[in-house]
Amino acid sequence: MSSYITPKMLSPEEQRELLEKFPNCSDKELSVLYNIKESTIVTFATKRGVYKSEAWKNSTNCGKFRKGAVPVNKGAKMPKEVYEKCKATMFKKGNKPHNINSLGHKRVSKDGYVYVKTGESKLNLNYELLHRHVWEKHNGAIPEGYNVQFKDGNRQNCDIDNLYIISRAEQMKTENSLHARLPKEIAELIQIKGAINRQINKQLKAQTENE
Repeated sequence: MSSYITPKMLSPEEQRELLEKFPNCSDKELSVLYNIKESTIVTFATKRGVYKSEAWKNSTNCGKFRKGAVPVNKGAKMPKEVYEKCKATMFKKGNKPHNINSLGHKRVSKDGYVYVKTGESKLNLNYELLHRHVWEKHNGAIPEGYNVQFKDGNRQNCDIDNLYIISRAEQMKTENSLHARLPKEIAELIQIKGAINRQINKQLKAQTENE
């Protein structure tokens, strides 16, 4: 059973004293002093709008490693007896984890696009969209404002014969337009209706001008 108490078990004077000390004391020190869990002390203070002071945050007592500080063990070599105990589990130079993916590895995203691994950088820049990679391999860089699309609509069919390039403006006007999402027969009827309405409006305008 825990021997810690809660701040509510302190007297009002002790509670005020705890809040006064909190900005410039470590949580561990306060925990020992008042026999209250560190996390409980932090919650108690923050709920009352009391936080660590800037002076405390910038001090060496706060326990944080400050930017520009030098580790005390920098340049120090591991003792020989410690090295002998650890060397069996150390990564050797040039060694790679067994589960690392090799170049050319492919994965499929949630939206159905295929990505291929093309690099070994430490940053998350190793994978490219496969259909764009294939297009650029055959045709060079994709111009700005253009997309590579699939003739058969299958995002996983990245064969060069299944790919074509289209400007985003043209794509919005045709492939991504409302009409393009409708069945072909309905889209054609809408276009015919639009053409008829334009002719009617043209005739009405001419008739109005002649009157």
